[in-house]
Amino acid sequence: MIDHTGSFVSVKRILVPPMLVDLIQNTLASIDGAAFTYLTACPDCGGAVRGYDMKKKLFARVIGDSSDHDISVFVKRFRCVRCGRLCYADSPFYPGTRLGAPIVDLCIANAGLHAPYQVARLLGAMRIRIDRGTIRKYLQRTFPDIPVIELYGTRIPVSLLALPGGVISGDQAGTAGRAEAFRSGSLPPAERAALHLLGLFQQRDQGKDQEKKEKGKSRGK
Repeated sequence: MIDHTGSFVSVKRILVPPMLVDLIQNTLASIDGAAFTYLTACPDCGGAVRGYDMKKKLFARVIGDSSDHDISVFVKRFRCVRCGRLCYADSPFYPGTRLGAPIVDLCIANAGLHAPYQVARLLGAMRIRIDRGTIRKYLQRTFPDIPVIELYGTRIPVSLLALPGGVISGDQAGTAGRAEAFRSGSLPPAERAALHLLGLFQQRDQGKDQEKKEKGKSRGK
């Protein structure tokens, strides 16, 4: 977790800067209560679909100052008029998982660097609640390739960075397009700007480190 001074917190030699934590938390907050209601056809038989109901789904559980808070979204279900199957609207969830795909991606991406319990601690430092048992279950499954950006020794999936402003209930085609962007790794201008901003912060910190090293060398002479 971040201490009261706002300084970096080490999680098994991983530094999670407050700026990165804030970015992730703001990103998750942007999707809270969003509705996914777009589906062109039945994914099984290709038949026409008819609206059935709306289902509330947990996207992420974030750690608050006094208690945890659920980030939830609403996903419309449809009934296929041809085969009768119930199917979900296009949404950022993997089949058979209880959390949003970007959270799963965040776990899987960093499991390549750390043990499950360390990944759970890493996400905890980002104020995301998840247990190591759930992460182990993810590792037993096969998921699509996950495009990532590495920042401060942490792999951040593009699917997570693609969330801000991407879910607009009045633009369902845009919602479907963003769901596809999760998998393709493509980012619209706003998200590319966010990555550019992160890059500037990273360069700034690297510059400060270099400046400290040079000062140390000059003092040693």
